[in-house]
Amino acid sequence: MLLLTLIVAGLITTAYAQKDPVGGFCRRFGHQTTVIDRKLYIDGGFINYSPMEIDATNYTNDFLSYLDLDHNGSRDMPQLYANLSKNSSVPSVHGGVLWGDDINKRFYLFGGEYSQQPPADSGSPLWAYDVLNNRWDLFGPPPAFVSAVSYGAGVTISERGRATTTAGG
Repeated sequence: MLLLTLIVAGLITTAYAQKDPVGGFCRRFGHQTTVIDRKLYIDGGFINYSPMEIDATNYTNDFLSYLDLDHNGSRDMPQLYANLSKNSSVPSVHGGVLWGDDINKRFYLFGGEYSQQPPADSGSPLWAYDVLNNRWDLFGPPPAFVSAVSYGAGVTISERGRATTTAGG
C-alpha cells in the first residue's frame, strides 16, 4: 500500500511539475504577440500542457514570455523564455492586442476577454510593459470614444506612434 501511495504521489508531483510554460507546454492559442528589438513577446491566451492525453484543460496563460529571434536554441528554433515580470494586477486576457512601440521600447496591452470575471472597476484599462526595465505600468481607462475589442485585428506603425484595432467576426 505504501508503494502504491508513493507512486501516485510521484505521478501527481510530476503532473504539477510539468506545468512549465517553457518546457512543459503542448500548445498556446488566443494570445497576443508583438516584436520589439527582434524579440517576439507572447502574452496571455490559453495554454495546454503535455501530455494532453492526461490533461486537456485550457489553462489561462499568466506568463509573459519571449523568443529571441537572433539566437536559436537546441532544436534550431528561437529559445523561449518565461522569466519576465507579470504580477496578478496585470490582466491575462485572450484575444486582445499588443501594440509594439520600438521607439520607447514598450508595448501596450489592450482589449481582449477575461477567462474569469473581470475586476468590477477595471473597464478596459490600457497597460504598458517597459521592455528595458521589465515593468508594467497602468495608464488607466481609454477615452470614452475608444471601445475595447477582442479577436479582431491590431496593427501599429511605431515610427508614427499610431495603432488601431478592428472588431472580430
